[in-house]
Amino acid sequence: MSLLHWIVLLASLWMGGARAGLAQEPYSTDPLERGPLMEYERVRSHATNALGWLDENYARLPQAQWPQVREDLYGLIASVAQRQYQQAGAVGAPEDIPSATRLFSWANRVGVYGADLIAASLADSSQADSAAQAVPPFRPDSLFEVTYDAPFLRFGASDAGWSVRVPYYFMTWQLSRGAVQEHPTDILVTSTLPEYNRTDEYASQSTLMLMVSEQDCDGFIPVLKQYGALGSGEPSTLVEGGTLYRVTPNDGIHNKVLAEFLVWSQETTCVVVHYSGLPGPFEANYVHFGDFVRAIDL
Repeated sequence: MSLLHWIVLLASLWMGGARAGLAQEPYSTDPLERGPLMEYERVRSHATNALGWLDENYARLPQAQWPQVREDLYGLIASVAQRQYQQAGAVGAPEDIPSATRLFSWANRVGVYGADLIAASLADSSQADSAAQAVPPFRPDSLFEVTYDAPFLRFGASDAGWSVRVPYYFMTWQLSRGAVQEHPTDILVTSTLPEYNRTDEYASQSTLMLMVSEQDCDGFIPVLKQYGALGSGEPSTLVEGGTLYRVTPNDGIHNKVLAEFLVWSQETTCVVVHYSGLPGPFEANYVHFGDFVRAIDL
């Protein structure tokens, strides 16, 4: 068994053992079984209002407001995905989402990678609203490949030797390459289904971050921690060739946020998967931490 397989196996045991409802392997359907936060007719009404607002206001929308807009759109998408699973016992293409093509088109224009591919795949793509279509698609650097095969988007960089799959209802909003200590480092950030926070009356998503850096982990992790990218997590569990860290809540930039991250070496590459969320969403989507690790190909 390879090193990565050992890590995935042990991480899965740590994160809850056997999982029910693997209709969309490697992702558990447990979070889908919670049921939608928003009823279908409310989704329809909110979609109509949100899309109409974007048609009229996108040209004046500051990029600083993109995060709130895309979170609102993916709240609608999540509720329909959960409804779809309740009715069919599986999640396929998002064709029954009200105004699906326009919704994914606009989601892409407010910074969601791959949403334009979902929009193009839908049966009503030829009827897409011209307001969104008039805006150039939001796409990553050509170093990265993005493909869609319902219900999964796949992101990767062949020159760096990695890829990962996520379901269409995950919101992927960062895909970039930089340098850490002069070593090429790829970063992908995606957000899960929303859930109500325990600390207030609002709902929020949990966040998964993948970092792949062409360097030894002994040099990579201290630098990330020094600059606050991983909080001040300390090793809590050792796995074969990897380490699971827990970040102490109420610590610096992680105020109120719960977080864990898994670190391992793959030949000459250091891989980090960081999972975080507020109390409530963190526990509800925790199973996706292990799912996401399992979905990585190196």
